[in-house]
Amino acid sequence: MGDELVFTVGQGAAARAQPISLADAGLRERSDLQEWVRKNPDILGPDIRIVTFEFGGWQSRAGAAADRLDLLGLDADGRLIVAELKRGVAPDPTEMQAIKYAAYASRFTPELLAESHAAYLTKVADGAVTASEAQALLEKHTSGELDPDLLRRPRIVLVAERFGPQVTASAVWLTEMGIDIALVAFQAHRAAHDLILTVTPVWPVADVEEFTVMPRQAEWRAAEGRSQRRREATAVTTLIAEHALPDGEPVTLQVAALPMPVREAVRAWIAADGPRGRAKWRNDRKGPLVWDVDGAAYSPTGLGKHIIKAASGEQLPVLAGPQVWVTEDGISLSRLAGFGVPSAQD
Repeated sequence: MGDELVFTVGQGAAARAQPISLADAGLRERSDLQEWVRKNPDILGPDIRIVTFEFGGWQSRAGAAADRLDLLGLDADGRLIVAELKRGVAPDPTEMQAIKYAAYASRFTPELLAESHAAYLTKVADGAVTASEAQALLEKHTSGELDPDLLRRPRIVLVAERFGPQVTASAVWLTEMGIDIALVAFQAHRAAHDLILTVTPVWPVADVEEFTVMPRQAEWRAAEGRSQRRREATAVTTLIAEHALPDGEPVTLQVAALPMPVREAVRAWIAADGPRGRAKWRNDRKGPLVWDVDGAAYSPTGLGKHIIKAASGEQLPVLAGPQVWVTEDGISLSRLAGFGVPSAQD
């Protein structure tokens, strides 16, 4: 950014524009920078819809939090975008502040997100917008239902004039650990008659992402897979030890708990032949689910992946098997074993 040269051209001559700070230009963080990004969300990345801004409706058991998130967006894949803006150089705690907001935002449900978007649209539009209308707009943007699993993994975008080495180093490490974080730098330039703003992605850099970040994320996904297998083994062992289910107890694949990109394919595949989504429990750690289709024994994750592969052609690297199989009472195997969060039907 510091070596960037910007020229204005007219009448066959090029005049160099001089870099200046937004503060020197008399521009503010909220009324100017935030408005530019709000009205041009592609600054944060492609295909992003602004959900709300200046959001401070955080609530916990300890009461309301005073923190205010600059901008909250939603990308076309259905992931939230937590954007933190700084008018000048990003101070050292910027990434920690953004992580805090991402943690807050990860608790959004589709319903709460729709309510927040409705309030935002009502504020910036001419008329009132209902939550159902706002949810329809969000679902249209993502070409499908909002996936709670994806909402729990927000992306972070930091926008500032410059980033110090502490912030940059933190961003690199967080990315390698599987946290999706991007740095976007801007620079104002004073031209003869105009103020010019340039925007440049700083991190991740394309070649670094390909050769460094992606392998790291593959390692992280592999580690997550190992952890998931350990959790599944613990859940199955607990169910057997506590005699939670009798042999022959029917269980059903909860399609709504699957990752959103494969749901429709799996739903249609099961609708064509009902037994495809059903199995029987047996108290055997090696294969506790017996599929109604072929009578073979599977682990909850193994059968879930097998069905997804058959229905959609997708081979998922990670799937929380005990969370996607539910009893006739609608309780997931994971919840029945005392782990995880309630299923949609609990």
